[in-house]
Amino acid sequence: MHDRAGAGDDLAAVFPDSHWADEVLHAQIGRRWLVSELGDMERMRMASEAATANWAMALEELRPLSAQQEWWPTFFDDLRARRAASQSALA
Repeated sequence: MHDRAGAGDDLAAVFPDSHWADEVLHAQIGRRWLVSELGDMERMRMASEAATANWAMALEELRPLSAQQEWWPTFFDDLRARRAASQSALA
């Protein structure tokens, strides 16, 4: 159960619990499907480990391609500047 006191809104406080419950359902559906598809839990675990290793390798290959800098504030500032420029051009 999540801390509802910090939300200050009863409906907003329910969303994290609903989202968590939905993810638990998805995990159970996935587990049932994967076990039946792969044969047993051990094969599922092995497939999971292989996928995790592949993901880690992909991240290492991709990491040098981006400085991983926060881009949203700069992007948004640029949009604001363009809007201001177009509005002053119309004035």
